[in-house]
Amino acid sequence: VWIVLMATNKQTHSTTLIQRLDPRVKFLGSILLTIQAFSFDGTIPLILLLAILVPGLVLARIPILSMIHRLSSILVFFLVILGVNLFTVSGAVLFEFLGMFATREGLQQGLILSARLALVLIVATVFARTTSIPSIVDGIESTFRPVHKRLGAVVQVLAIALNFIPML
Repeated sequence: VWIVLMATNKQTHSTTLIQRLDPRVKFLGSILLTIQAFSFDGTIPLILLLAILVPGLVLARIPILSMIHRLSSILVFFLVILGVNLFTVSGAVLFEFLGMFATREGLQQGLILSARLALVLIVATVFARTTSIPSIVDGIESTFRPVHKRLGAVVQVLAIALNFIPML
């Protein structure tokens, strides 16, 4: 998801508070927010994460309508996730469709999973739109420098892959 977003996102040209942050801080913050999206159960943690991300969009000067448009462009993907969960998770039956039973638990699980993926997409978009690829590469290399002997090849492959993204 992240590599595709970096290839398709246009970086904002204005200097914002989020753009001035160190790329390592943005990278690690993005990783932590992504982990948070999948770590907690229920809707309250997702709403709190959204409450963190909306000001982030504003501080990064990414129009919220642009973000909604980006999310609506993959609406079919979210609907597939919802449909699969709706008809495959057991629970209290809501209705029957072509011999398959839609359940309340499936609806809830599908909505939560779709919301999680949408939040991860927002996190990745803010990161990709506010950080240039060379600074991402430099940040990742300097972050993993202490463990370079063990992860040197992985970091090198990631750095090479990120350098080729603008060519896509």
